[in-house]
Amino acid sequence: MQKTLFRHALTVTTRNYLAHNNLGAALAREGKIEAALAQYAEALHLQPHYADALFNMGQALDDGGRVAEAEQRYREALRVKPSFVEAHNNLGVILAKEGKKAEAVHHFASAIRHRPDYQAAGNNLDILLREQEKIKKKSIN
Repeated sequence: MQKTLFRHALTVTTRNYLAHNNLGAALAREGKIEAALAQYAEALHLQPHYADALFNMGQALDDGGRVAEAEQRYREALRVKPSFVEAHNNLGVILAKEGKKAEAVHHFASAIRHRPDYQAAGNNLDILLREQEKIKKKSIN
């Protein structure tokens, strides 16, 4: 239903970056990553500094296994909107997997600073800090 609505919006309007972004999100939910990426790209063509489309593109790239590209999009989203907590969290997850723990901690903490009740970042920060503590204890013994 949502796809039909957003496709209709695109036929009756012009330069509708919101409809492209939302159609992309609907396609991504169905696992149609490449089709979603095309919609996000069109949204960004129309509105280059649209943080939501940058973030959504990052998620789709991440879901498609294109982690380096996803990382770039999350960073771009944060340049546009530094308080974008979901982008901080998702970037932190990527960085933690890459072994860039200090930078990951920074992004999780930034998400929490902007939205103290954001559980995903709090949980990710807690897990990362516990892992670091375990490593520290092993190296002491």
